[in-house]
Amino acid sequence: CTTSRSGVKFGGMKPVVVTVPGLGVSPPATQSFWYIDTWSARTTWGGNAPPTGCGPFALDVDCKDSVVIPAGQVILLDVSPPRLFLLLIEGTLIFDRTDLELKASFILVRGGKLEVGTESQPFVNKAEITLFGQPTDRELPTFGSKVLACYKCTLDLHGKPSVSWTRLSETLHVGNRTLVLEAPVDWTVGAKIVVATTDFDSMADQHSEVLTIAAVSPSGRVLTVVEPPKYMHVSEWTLAPGGKVLEIRAEVGLMSRNVVVQGDHDPLMCPMPQLAADGVTKLSCHQFGS
Repeated sequence: CTTSRSGVKFGGMKPVVVTVPGLGVSPPATQSFWYIDTWSARTTWGGNAPPTGCGPFALDVDCKDSVVIPAGQVILLDVSPPRLFLLLIEGTLIFDRTDLELKASFILVRGGKLEVGTESQPFVNKAEITLFGQPTDRELPTFGSKVLACYKCTLDLHGKPSVSWTRLSETLHVGNRTLVLEAPVDWTVGAKIVVATTDFDSMADQHSEVLTIAAVSPSGRVLTVVEPPKYMHVSEWTLAPGGKVLEIRAEVGLMSRNVVVQGDHDPLMCPMPQLAADGVTKLSCHQFGS
C-alpha cells in the first residue's frame, strides 16, 4: 500500500481507495488511513528530540517551556511528557491506550481537539491531567490560570463506564466494615467510596464518610471496607398513613475515576498540604474567597 505525503498540517483520517487490476475498486468510504504523529518520535518535532519540558514545579517554577500543536496536525500522546508551561492545541491531541500523565500550567484547546477516549470507545487505562499554578500567576483573558480551557473546541473525556452510585439496603452501624448494597456494583478493591450522612450535616461538620474498598463479593452487592465507619448510616423504610412507603437509605457513591483532571497542591507555597477526607488527596493551602 502506498500513500502520498500529507504534511504536518494535513493529518487525521483519510479515505482510501483500493484498486485491484482486473477486479475493480473498493466501495467508497469503506477504508481509511490515519496520518498521525507520535509524541515520542523525532519526526514529530522536525528531527529533534521531543520537548524536554520543565522540572519539578517547586524547583523550576519560572520555566516557560511550551508546545503548540498547529491546526491540521494530529499527535498521539504515547508517553507521559515532562511538565509544560503552556500546551496550545489547535490541531488534535489523542491519548494512546496506556497509562499516561499530562502536566502543564495552561492547557488551551483553541479550535482543536483533546481526546481521552470517546463515547463509543471509552478510555479504560489511567489518565491524569495535572494543572500547576499559584494565586499570583498571570491569567489568560476569560479563562484565568491553572486551567484546562476550551475555546470553540472538542473536548472528549470518556473514562471507564461504571456504576456511579447506589444505596445501602441495610443500616451500616458504627465500626461495621461490611456494607450491603441495594444494587450490584462493578467497583474494584482500593477504590474510594463515599457514604452519605443520614443524621447530621453542616458547613462546620458532616457525617458523610469516605472509605476504601478492601473486598467485593461475587454478587457485587456486599463491600468490605478498610476503615471502620465512625457514624451510623441508616437504611430503613416504613409505611406512612395511606399506605405510602417512606424510605431513608444512605447513598453510596464511587469517588475513584480512571480519567482525572486535578490541580497540583503547590508544594512551593504549601510544603505541608492538607488532606481531604479520604486521607490521600492533597489539598492546596490557598483558600480563595475566604
